[in-house]
Amino acid sequence: MSEFKREERYIVLKLKCLPKDEAEYLRDCHPKAMVECVVVEHDWPEYHLVWAMIAHRMAGKPVPDFDLWRRADALQALLTAADERADVLGGLLLQTNELLYAIQGNPGAVPSSSIDSMRGRVFEALKRDRSTSVLLPQNL
Repeated sequence: MSEFKREERYIVLKLKCLPKDEAEYLRDCHPKAMVECVVVEHDWPEYHLVWAMIAHRMAGKPVPDFDLWRRADALQALLTAADERADVLGGLLLQTNELLYAIQGNPGAVPSSSIDSMRGRVFEALKRDRSTSVLLPQNL
């Protein structure tokens, strides 16, 4: 068998994005072009899974275990969230360090409102994602 290659076979129009009369016109003018099918939009989580399923079928291979793929996607989402959280916390840590240096040099030079603001930002960042920590067993 030759290698599976995607090809352009269909033009899909989303009916709810067309004026009603245009959708009816297309149905009337091209009844033989109407095909019963399933459409998976590119921003759906199943999109790459469906392409993989078709590629495997065309190659005569068994369909892969998509539960493993879904698990990998879920783990990747957790990893991305943890990475974003690390970026936020890292930025706050640097700002806190600068504030501490300023206090160390001259305790009266830093208004208490700046200290309170930083404490509030750090507290909010720490509590915001605690329920979705990648360390919790139920997320693995």
